[in-house]
Amino acid sequence: MPRLIALVAIAAGTYGPDQPAIAAGEVITQPLSPELQAKLIDDGAAKVEDEANNTANNTASNGAADGTKPSKTNDEGKTSSRAPKRAKVRLLVDSALGNCNDLVEVDASDVKKLESDGLADGGKEAIAYAQTLEQNQPRT
Repeated sequence: MPRLIALVAIAAGTYGPDQPAIAAGEVITQPLSPELQAKLIDDGAAKVEDEANNTANNTASNGAADGTKPSKTNDEGKTSSRAPKRAKVRLLVDSALGNCNDLVEVDASDVKKLESDGLADGGKEAIAYAQTLEQNQPRT
């Protein structure tokens, strides 16, 4: 049975009552039915480990030999870095990312998936509210 790697954080119980929280990038170690594996892959929540490694290898091979990140030319002909953009979200449930109402940074490309799964809210109002909570205040 192929091993899967989580592409996004998956909250406990999202795909079944006994399913633990899984962090993005984590190898899913618990046994999964073929139906559940297919659902995780179809939902874009996980990839087969070999596919994930091939994707990482292909991305790495597109970079320079010195380890720098590949550049991309935008519509104006300017070069920009491919470093993933980060976005703040308010967590709506306890998960591998943190506790309910925590304000956390995630890859901007993950926000829509987290919102559609009911795990986080990236709206301005949600972020503003989370910033007022004691748990998100700088520790002094």
